[in-house]
Amino acid sequence: DFLELSGHFDLRSFEAASIEASRWRNAACCRELYHLAGLASVHKSEKFLVLLVRGHSNDHKAMHSLVEDILAEGASKLSRAFLDSLVTQCSGAKNQDTAKIIQEHENSMGDTNRQARIISSFGKEGNLDAAVSAFQRWTDSGATPTVIVYNCLLDACIECKALPKALKIFEEMKEQSLADVVSYNTIMKGHLMSHDTGAAEKVFMQMHQAGLTPSRVTYHA
Repeated sequence: DFLELSGHFDLRSFEAASIEASRWRNAACCRELYHLAGLASVHKSEKFLVLLVRGHSNDHKAMHSLVEDILAEGASKLSRAFLDSLVTQCSGAKNQDTAKIIQEHENSMGDTNRQARIISSFGKEGNLDAAVSAFQRWTDSGATPTVIVYNCLLDACIECKALPKALKIFEEMKEQSLADVVSYNTIMKGHLMSHDTGAAEKVFMQMHQAGLTPSRVTYHA
């Protein structure tokens, strides 16, 4: 009987099995490991859980179900870094619906700076679609857009050489009176990266007209 043998299993053996199951993208095996770890009263480490979610990359429905169970079981005990890792796994598998419920859970923990870091990290990876999706999930969950998060999205666009997208977002920010010196500096950087000095100078003048004081970064640009 498995329950009688449960004391002979430890986390290391489960993690080793999860590595192989994840490598082969075997969702059924990953799900069974999750179930058995519960029966054996083995602590489910964050590494173990991330590997199991990764193993569901080819089965969005099963991945969604597993993530729901993880969130329900862990609730507030789950770390932000772990939740960010789950979002990355789901986004990488193009499972935006599941990434959304994770981000909704994160939003309930109320950390705007963490959302900014998620968007910024996607930008640095060159994954603009994931950055935009993360921003959209955040706003769809009822969160109020802040200049910090908006600026990270702007910077992600520039990092990914998507100046037209950045300009559209910049206009949204100005309409909501959210654009600050950092926002203008980012757009200036985008124009300069495109070797359009004239456009950068126009943004500089618009900054003055908006009553904003240029920073050292502005003059450096």
